[in-house]
Amino acid sequence: AVRWVRGMGLGCLALVIRMTGIGFGSARAKSRDRKIALSRICYVAFYVAYYANDPFNLTHIAMRGLYTGLTLGPGEQLANQSGAFAVLLSLLKVTGPARILIRDGKKNGETLGDPRVVALNEVYNGFVEHFVGEPRADEVIQTRVVNTYNAWLAPMDYLNAVVDLGWNLIVR
Repeated sequence: AVRWVRGMGLGCLALVIRMTGIGFGSARAKSRDRKIALSRICYVAFYVAYYANDPFNLTHIAMRGLYTGLTLGPGEQLANQSGAFAVLLSLLKVTGPARILIRDGKKNGETLGDPRVVALNEVYNGFVEHFVGEPRADEVIQTRVVNTYNAWLAPMDYLNAVVDLGWNLIVR
């Protein structure tokens, strides 16, 4: 319960950072490596909680991860954590904010000129569309991911895109 409360508290701080910009990219060099490692752990833990159908851990990991990503600033870690939080929101049927996070993630990737961030954001974009009830939009997005962005994705992200696309096509 303490982890959940802490995760929710960090999630509230993340929302303040997101709305005001105060604290965005504020990770100091001394703690930056630790926060990057924590962000990577949250990234894997989010997928584990999702596949384990564990909403308790899914929620606090997404909230904690978003805070960590925002304090690190623009880049791959922010893309991971914003995407995970957008997926959580879409699972809760909070469509508008989920799509805003995805839109901002696209801007982040394009501004940085980092194809890994763009590709990762597209994977999360497909997940969001899937979970808000737009399977055809998800199919188009994940097909583009599999065919166009495959070179830029980590194996786990590529496989998740393939599984999402396959599930989408099989169920329909």
